Amino acid sequence: MRRMASVGVLAAAGVAVALASPGAAGAQDDTQQVDARLTYQCDTSQALLRVTGTFPGTGTTGEPVQPTGVTLAVTVPPEVLAQLPDAVSATSVVRLDTTVTQGETAASASWGAVQDTPVPLGADTVFTGTVEPEPVTAGEPGEITFAAAGLSVTITGQNADGAPTEPPSVELTCLPADDQTTELAAVSVADVEDPVTPSTEKPEPGLRVGTESVSAAAEPSKVPLECHAIDAPETPKNDPTIPVPNPYPFQSYCAKLTGFTNVAKLNASVLQPGGFINISAGSFIRNCVSTGRFCSFNAVYSNNPRPVDDPPADCSKPPNSTEPTPITKPLPDDHTYPKAPGSFFVFGFMPASGTMQLTQLAPAKVDIWFRGTAGEVTAKIQLSVQLIDACVNGVKVPLGNDCRSASPIDAVLTATPATYSITNGGVLTGKVTIPPFSGCGVGEDLDRLLTELISGPDNFVKMTQSKVCSLGNQVNCPPVTPTPQR
Repeated sequence: MRRMASVGVLAAAGVAVALASPGAAGAQDDTQQVDARLTYQCDTSQALLRVTGTFPGTGTTGEPVQPTGVTLAVTVPPEVLAQLPDAVSATSVVRLDTTVTQGETAASASWGAVQDTPVPLGADTVFTGTVEPEPVTAGEPGEITFAAAGLSVTITGQNADGAPTEPPSVELTCLPADDQTTELAAVSVADVEDPVTPSTEKPEPGLRVGTESVSAAAEPSKVPLECHAIDAPETPKNDPTIPVPNPYPFQSYCAKLTGFTNVAKLNASVLQPGGFINISAGSFIRNCVSTGRFCSFNAVYSNNPRPVDDPPADCSKPPNSTEPTPITKPLPDDHTYPKAPGSFFVFGFMPASGTMQLTQLAPAKVDIWFRGTAGEVTAKIQLSVQLIDACVNGVKVPLGNDCRSASPIDAVLTATPATYSITNGGVLTGKVTIPPFSGCGVGEDLDRLLTELISGPDNFVKMTQSKVCSLGNQVNCPPVTPTPQR
């Protein structure tokens, strides 16, 4: 494929879809050649997508419509590649979400393309890969339309020695720019009967992408109800060494967060079941603080609505660490994390169990800085911890409804760009101090007892975040709870 023109030229050219004339005879010759060029908006940058391939010109109900020879070529501007310091070449993984419609029925299909041979970086670098789309089968006559939707691109850099850059990759999450058609091809599907042996069986109505049937009017959103946009992250004010643009560009994501917290005094570890976090991810800025240093500022806020019917603790059963059932209708923001039950031994010999729940008191600030191969990630978060219930030697302890930390927990977790990114997730670690407790006990004051048993410094925390779900184009949605690292 010839080298594509610059971003500015292609953006001005708009969209060009070339459809070749159908063949003269036979279904195999009844094809159309597609060459579509689309402009995508990704944060503050534009990317260009070229889709080429062969689509059938017509189809038959009950028979698969199979695009072939499909290629995705993405032109990436230099300001995106500049986020990979010292990179001289790069590979890519491209995912194009497409929409397939027939009448009132709509389905989605994801097309993935991999450029696994490193491409030298230039003014406008083109990453190219082939796609094997799943066939689409229609149960009824009518026109099937294929259209481009969201686009995501992961670019992994290599330095002159062939080693990964730091950070190793940059991600683009993009939507088609306005004022352009995103249609790739239209295929007319008809009923065809054999006059000699007419069929008595009719195909099932609706669309089928691969082996998945779709008969609803439209595919429901893949974004969970717990996920929604939050305010833009805070950025340093009046600091001339950090050239923060105004307004600061950001994108909205959500993810799952899980992990372990050690309670040093109890010599126990508590698993935090996977919970939803909403993320406002800021763009990387060049030349922060000193030449060659990159930075980004991000905000993270939990949202895990509590169930209305919440059964009380049963001291005759072991604590249950499973994740909560997803909500089925929108609820107000609830900045808690799922309940975290745990078992341990009081004074080293008496069996006990309890359930705690964390509440986030404000959006967390996640700052990422790097230069060359060195970098750091710092997440600052304020939490309150509530003790929901407790059982000691099989007997329920009456804690009351407001047994919680008397002051906020100021947690600082850290990582490196090699082990964590805001979009790919990863592991953050740190140590926290658990404050004294207050409001505990029914009929008697248990504050001092619980404080002596639990509160104190040097409680190790290790949290694992999943890859993000993009609220804009539903890429990687819903997010999947990662396996927590110990």
